[in-house]
Amino acid sequence: MTKTKTNTTKNPKSDQPKTLNEAIKVYVKTIENNLKMKTRYELSQFAKHLGPDRSLTSLSPPEIGDYGDLLSSRIAVSDTHDRMDSVKKFLLFLHDEELIDENMNLATHIRSRRSYRSRNMKKVSNLSLPNQPTITKSRHNALTKKLKLLLKERNRLAETIQIAAQDKDVRENAPLEAAREAQGINTAKINEVESMLRGAVIVADEKGKIQKGIISLGSNVTVQNQNNQSKSKYRIVDPSESDPLANRISSESPLAKSLMGKSEKEIIQVKAPNETTIEFKILKVI
Repeated sequence: MTKTKTNTTKNPKSDQPKTLNEAIKVYVKTIENNLKMKTRYELSQFAKHLGPDRSLTSLSPPEIGDYGDLLSSRIAVSDTHDRMDSVKKFLLFLHDEELIDENMNLATHIRSRRSYRSRNMKKVSNLSLPNQPTITKSRHNALTKKLKLLLKERNRLAETIQIAAQDKDVRENAPLEAAREAQGINTAKINEVESMLRGAVIVADEKGKIQKGIISLGSNVTVQNQNNQSKSKYRIVDPSESDPLANRISSESPLAKSLMGKSEKEIIQVKAPNETTIEFKILKVI
Protein backbone atom coordinates (compact mmCIF):
# COMPACT_ATOMS: atom_id res chain seq x y z
CA MET A 1 0.00 0.00 0.00
CA THR A 2 1.50 3.29 -1.10
CA LYS A 3 1.52 6.04 1.51
CA THR A 4 0.57 9.49 0.41
CA LYS A 5 3.15 12.08 1.39
CA THR A 6 1.81 15.18 3.01
CA ASN A 7 3.34 18.43 1.87
CA THR A 8 4.40 20.19 5.06
CA THR A 9 6.63 22.73 3.39
CA LYS A 10 5.88 26.23 4.66
CA ASN A 11 6.18 29.37 2.70
CA PRO A 12 9.54 30.69 3.92
CA LYS A 13 8.53 34.29 3.24
CA SER A 14 5.18 34.23 5.00
CA ASP A 15 6.55 35.17 8.39
CA GLN A 16 9.50 37.28 7.29
CA PRO A 17 9.75 40.87 8.58
CA LYS A 18 8.35 43.49 6.25
CA THR A 19 9.23 46.74 8.04
CA LEU A 20 12.45 48.18 9.42
CA ASN A 21 11.32 47.79 13.02
CA GLU A 22 10.32 44.16 12.52
CA ALA A 23 13.66 43.35 10.87
CA ILE A 24 15.62 44.94 13.71
CA LYS A 25 13.81 42.78 16.26
CA VAL A 26 14.65 39.65 14.28
CA TYR A 27 18.28 40.67 13.74
CA VAL A 28 18.96 41.50 17.41
CA LYS A 29 17.96 37.94 18.35
CA THR A 30 20.79 36.60 16.18
CA ILE A 31 23.69 38.47 17.82
CA GLU A 32 25.67 37.80 20.99
CA ASN A 33 23.97 38.67 24.28
CA ASN A 34 26.65 41.14 25.35
CA LEU A 35 26.05 43.15 22.15
CA LYS A 36 22.25 43.09 22.08
CA MET A 37 21.51 46.20 24.16
CA LYS A 38 24.01 48.50 22.44
CA THR A 39 23.13 47.23 18.98
CA ARG A 40 19.40 47.59 19.64
CA TYR A 41 19.97 51.20 20.71
CA GLU A 42 22.11 52.07 17.66
CA LEU A 43 19.63 50.51 15.25
CA SER A 44 16.73 52.28 16.95
CA GLN A 45 18.44 55.58 16.07
CA PHE A 46 18.84 54.37 12.49
CA ALA A 47 15.15 53.41 12.35
CA LYS A 48 14.15 56.74 13.90
CA HIS A 49 15.99 58.54 11.11
CA LEU A 50 14.43 56.55 8.25
CA GLY A 51 11.07 55.72 9.84
CA PRO A 52 10.48 52.57 11.93
CA ASP A 53 7.49 51.49 9.85
CA ARG A 54 9.30 51.87 6.54
CA SER A 55 8.92 48.93 4.20
CA LEU A 56 12.25 47.13 3.71
CA THR A 57 11.71 47.12 -0.04
CA SER A 58 11.44 50.93 -0.05
CA LEU A 59 14.91 51.55 1.41
CA SER A 60 17.21 53.23 -1.10
CA PRO A 61 21.02 53.65 -1.40
CA PRO A 62 20.97 57.49 -1.32
CA GLU A 63 19.24 57.68 2.07
CA ILE A 64 21.59 55.04 3.50
CA GLY A 65 24.49 57.17 2.30
CA ASP A 66 22.88 60.26 3.81
CA TYR A 67 22.70 58.53 7.19
CA GLY A 68 26.42 57.75 6.95
CA ASP A 69 27.07 61.41 6.16
CA LEU A 70 24.97 62.44 9.16
CA LEU A 71 27.08 60.33 11.50
CA SER A 72 30.31 61.63 9.95
CA SER A 73 29.26 65.29 10.05
CA ARG A 74 29.03 65.20 13.84
CA ILE A 75 32.75 64.47 13.99
CA ALA A 76 32.24 61.71 16.56
CA VAL A 77 35.75 60.37 15.96
CA SER A 78 35.55 58.06 18.98
CA ASP A 79 32.43 56.18 18.01
CA THR A 80 31.50 56.86 14.38
CA HIS A 81 33.16 53.67 13.12
CA ASP A 82 31.39 51.48 15.72
CA ARG A 83 28.01 53.04 15.01
CA MET A 84 28.40 52.62 11.27
CA ASP A 85 29.60 49.06 11.77
CA SER A 86 26.41 48.20 13.69
CA VAL A 87 24.24 49.54 10.87
CA LYS A 88 26.40 47.94 8.17
CA LYS A 89 26.12 44.49 9.77
CA PHE A 90 22.35 44.90 9.97
CA LEU A 91 22.15 45.87 6.30
CA LEU A 92 24.29 42.85 5.39
CA PHE A 93 21.83 40.72 7.34
CA LEU A 94 18.95 42.10 5.25
CA HIS A 95 20.84 41.23 2.08
CA ASP A 96 21.97 37.76 3.17
CA GLU A 97 18.47 36.84 4.35
CA GLU A 98 17.04 38.09 1.05
CA LEU A 99 14.81 40.61 2.80
CA ILE A 100 15.79 43.22 0.21
CA ASP A 101 16.56 42.99 -3.51
CA GLU A 102 19.54 40.66 -3.95
CA ASN A 103 21.02 43.09 -6.48
CA MET A 104 20.98 45.98 -4.01
CA ASN A 105 23.51 45.55 -1.20
CA LEU A 106 22.74 48.61 0.93
CA ALA A 107 25.66 47.92 3.28
CA THR A 108 28.10 49.20 0.66
CA HIS A 109 26.48 52.63 0.73
CA ILE A 110 27.16 53.53 4.37
CA ARG A 111 30.69 54.76 4.88
CA SER A 112 32.55 57.60 6.55
CA ARG A 113 33.15 60.69 4.52
CA ARG A 114 36.65 62.17 4.53
CA SER A 115 37.90 63.56 7.79
CA TYR A 116 37.73 67.34 7.99
CA ARG A 117 40.60 67.56 10.44
CA SER A 118 43.41 69.96 9.78
CA ARG A 119 46.98 70.03 11.01
CA ASN A 120 46.27 73.49 12.26
CA MET A 121 43.63 72.63 14.87
CA LYS A 122 42.87 76.30 15.47
CA LYS A 123 41.22 76.43 12.05
CA VAL A 124 38.91 73.49 12.74
CA SER A 125 36.54 75.49 14.91
CA ASN A 126 36.03 77.95 12.06
CA LEU A 127 35.59 75.27 9.40
CA SER A 128 32.11 75.17 7.91
CA LEU A 129 31.02 71.57 7.40
CA PRO A 130 28.26 70.59 4.98
CA ASN A 131 25.07 69.22 6.52
CA GLN A 132 26.01 70.35 10.02
CA PRO A 133 23.09 69.74 12.39
CA THR A 134 21.61 72.81 14.04
CA ILE A 135 20.12 72.90 17.52
CA THR A 136 18.45 75.67 19.45
CA LYS A 137 20.15 77.28 22.42
CA SER A 138 17.64 75.78 24.86
CA ARG A 139 18.17 72.35 23.30
CA HIS A 140 21.93 72.79 23.69
CA ASN A 141 21.48 73.59 27.38
CA ALA A 142 19.21 70.56 27.82
CA LEU A 143 21.74 68.28 26.13
CA THR A 144 24.54 69.65 28.31
CA LYS A 145 22.54 68.82 31.45
CA LYS A 146 21.72 65.38 30.07
CA LEU A 147 25.39 64.72 29.41
CA LYS A 148 26.30 65.60 33.00
CA LEU A 149 23.70 63.13 34.29
CA LEU A 150 24.93 60.41 31.92
CA LEU A 151 28.54 60.92 33.04
CA LYS A 152 27.45 60.69 36.66
CA GLU A 153 25.54 57.51 35.83
CA ARG A 154 28.66 56.11 34.14
CA ASN A 155 30.62 56.51 37.36
CA ARG A 156 27.87 54.80 39.33
CA LEU A 157 27.77 51.88 36.90
CA ALA A 158 31.56 51.51 37.07
CA GLU A 159 31.31 51.12 40.85
CA THR A 160 28.43 48.64 40.46
CA ILE A 161 30.47 46.54 38.02
CA GLN A 162 33.47 46.61 40.34
CA ILE A 163 31.39 45.35 43.25
CA ALA A 164 29.57 42.71 41.17
CA ALA A 165 32.87 41.46 39.73
CA GLN A 166 34.06 40.50 43.20
CA ASP A 167 31.87 37.41 42.85
CA LYS A 168 34.28 34.77 41.58
CA ASP A 169 31.66 32.85 39.60
CA VAL A 170 31.22 35.34 36.75
CA ARG A 171 29.43 32.72 34.60
CA GLU A 172 26.29 32.94 36.73
CA ASN A 173 26.67 36.55 37.78
CA ALA A 174 23.40 38.15 36.68
CA PRO A 175 24.04 41.53 38.43
CA LEU A 176 27.38 41.84 36.63
CA GLU A 177 25.83 41.04 33.26
CA ALA A 178 22.99 43.53 33.82
CA ALA A 179 25.42 46.26 34.88
CA ARG A 180 27.58 45.68 31.80
CA GLU A 181 24.56 45.91 29.51
CA ALA A 182 23.49 49.13 31.23
CA GLN A 183 27.03 50.45 30.84
CA GLY A 184 26.92 49.72 27.09
CA ILE A 185 23.68 51.67 26.69
CA ASN A 186 25.03 54.49 28.83
CA THR A 187 28.19 54.72 26.71
CA ALA A 188 26.18 54.79 23.49
CA LYS A 189 24.01 57.63 24.83
CA ILE A 190 27.06 59.60 25.98
CA ASN A 191 28.67 59.22 22.54
CA GLU A 192 25.46 60.37 20.85
CA VAL A 193 25.03 63.47 23.03
CA GLU A 194 28.72 64.37 22.72
CA SER A 195 28.45 64.00 18.94
CA MET A 196 25.42 66.29 18.77
CA LEU A 197 27.09 68.94 20.92
CA ARG A 198 30.47 68.73 19.19
CA GLY A 199 29.26 69.03 15.60
CA ALA A 200 26.19 71.24 15.94
CA VAL A 201 25.59 74.87 15.09
CA ILE A 202 23.61 76.64 17.82
CA VAL A 203 20.74 78.88 16.71
CA ALA A 204 18.71 81.26 18.84
CA ASP A 205 15.36 80.09 20.19
CA GLU A 206 13.77 83.37 19.14
CA LYS A 207 13.00 83.79 15.48
CA GLY A 208 15.01 87.06 15.44
CA LYS A 209 15.46 87.97 11.81
CA ILE A 210 12.91 85.40 10.66
CA GLN A 211 9.78 87.08 9.42
CA LYS A 212 6.93 86.73 11.89
CA GLY A 213 4.28 84.23 10.83
CA ILE A 214 6.56 82.47 8.35
CA ILE A 215 7.27 78.82 9.10
CA SER A 216 10.92 78.00 9.76
CA LEU A 217 13.07 75.77 11.97
CA GLY A 218 11.65 75.94 15.50
CA SER A 219 8.14 77.00 14.45
CA ASN A 220 5.05 75.53 16.13
CA VAL A 221 2.44 74.80 13.49
CA THR A 222 -1.20 73.73 13.62
CA VAL A 223 -2.48 72.12 10.42
CA GLN A 224 -5.79 70.60 9.31
CA ASN A 225 -5.99 67.53 7.10
CA GLN A 226 -8.33 68.51 4.26
CA ASN A 227 -9.31 64.89 3.65
CA ASN A 228 -10.72 64.10 7.10
CA GLN A 229 -10.64 67.57 8.73
CA SER A 230 -8.47 66.31 11.62
CA LYS A 231 -6.16 68.86 13.27
CA SER A 232 -2.57 68.29 14.38
CA LYS A 233 0.10 70.38 16.08
CA TYR A 234 3.80 70.04 15.26
CA ARG A 235 7.09 71.65 16.11
CA ILE A 236 9.66 71.66 13.33
CA VAL A 237 13.11 70.71 14.61
CA ASP A 238 16.49 69.53 13.35
CA PRO A 239 16.56 65.79 12.48
CA SER A 240 18.71 65.14 15.56
CA GLU A 241 15.92 66.50 17.80
CA SER A 242 12.92 64.82 16.16
CA ASP A 243 10.50 62.86 18.33
CA PRO A 244 7.26 61.84 16.58
CA LEU A 245 5.66 60.81 19.89
CA ALA A 246 6.10 64.38 21.15
CA ASN A 247 4.96 65.87 17.78
CA ARG A 248 8.48 67.14 17.07
CA ILE A 249 8.97 66.50 13.35
CA SER A 250 12.25 66.57 11.47
CA SER A 251 12.87 69.53 9.17
CA GLU A 252 13.84 66.90 6.56
CA SER A 253 10.46 65.14 6.69
CA PRO A 254 8.10 65.56 3.69
CA LEU A 255 5.55 67.49 5.77
CA ALA A 256 8.11 69.90 7.22
CA LYS A 257 9.71 70.52 3.84
CA SER A 258 6.29 71.44 2.42
CA LEU A 259 5.59 73.75 5.38
CA MET A 260 8.88 75.67 5.31
CA GLY A 261 8.44 79.27 4.17
CA LYS A 262 4.64 79.08 4.24
CA SER A 263 2.24 81.05 6.45
CA GLU A 264 -1.26 80.83 7.95
CA LYS A 265 -4.25 79.98 5.71
CA GLU A 266 -2.05 78.54 2.96
CA ILE A 267 -2.76 75.02 1.72
CA ILE A 268 0.09 72.62 1.05
CA GLN A 269 0.27 69.19 -0.59
CA VAL A 270 2.25 66.30 0.87
CA LYS A 271 2.86 62.95 -0.80
CA ALA A 272 2.27 60.05 1.60
CA PRO A 273 4.38 56.84 1.60
CA ASN A 274 1.61 55.07 -0.32
CA GLU A 275 2.00 57.68 -3.09
CA THR A 276 -1.33 59.40 -2.32
CA THR A 277 -1.36 63.18 -1.97
CA ILE A 278 -2.77 64.80 1.18
CA GLU A 279 -3.67 68.46 1.46
CA PHE A 280 -3.14 70.37 4.70
CA LYS A 281 -4.36 73.84 5.61
CA ILE A 282 -2.10 75.86 7.89
CA LEU A 283 -4.25 77.15 10.73
CA LYS A 284 -1.71 78.68 13.11
CA VAL A 285 2.02 79.51 13.19
CA ILE A 286 3.89 80.44 16.37
